[in-house]
Amino acid sequence: MSHSLITNVLKLSRASTCALAFALVFLPYYFHTRELWPSVALAIPIFSIAMCMFILNDINDIERDRINHPGRPIPAGAITVETAAIVYLMLFGVSLALVRVLIETSAHYVYLLGFLLAINYNTIVNNVPKLKTPYVAFTATIPVFIVNTAAGGAVIPISLAAAIFLFVLGREILMDLQDSPGDGLTLAKSFSIRAACIVAFALQAVAMLALGLHLSNPVRLISLALILLMFVFVLVRWKVAASRPFLINLMKLQLVAALVFLF
Repeated sequence: MSHSLITNVLKLSRASTCALAFALVFLPYYFHTRELWPSVALAIPIFSIAMCMFILNDINDIERDRINHPGRPIPAGAITVETAAIVYLMLFGVSLALVRVLIETSAHYVYLLGFLLAINYNTIVNNVPKLKTPYVAFTATIPVFIVNTAAGGAVIPISLAAAIFLFVLGREILMDLQDSPGDGLTLAKSFSIRAACIVAFALQAVAMLALGLHLSNPVRLISLALILLMFVFVLVRWKVAASRPFLINLMKLQLVAALVFLF
């Protein structure tokens, strides 16, 4: 496999976002058990499942991406649909094998739920686009259920899962506003642009309030302060259209900062 193909596959599969999904499983489980390999083994399949989801999404969204994201590998011509499909099928098989080999049978159902959500994402986008945004937000909470199932208890409080859901829901609404020219009738289009922005930022504010219920040490306090600073920056700069792609990526950094609340 050439270097350029590997690079394009990593772009296609949103490797950085997949790494965040990996961290959402690995970090809390590792700090709970202090066992390195079991924590890595628990997180590896969610990384490959996330890769599958993003590749399948880009295969399905070729026409939308020609309008909204022409620089992505498929619409840009850097990788063909056929190659993307082959990579997807390979990763799908690898993911199933990883779950079978690395994960205890009692936790298989959570990973299968992740598979189910990943595979049916495009069905939701194509047929019930208004459900796309909450669908993605719920999918983002799957790592919480994986950790709690593997640990046999509520290692991560459900209130933190709710905070992840609300924050991602707000981010997805803002992303849908950016992608509105090529998208269908998404949830964001149920409101005026101003109302959709207010709803999105209000959801993220509630998520941060939920984090505030878990300020059990100075590190979490510092993390929440950074998240709040980034939130204010995004809120102030959002009116500048050219800044929005950067601001959406900055929200991913807020999620990284929030990882300290998971352990």
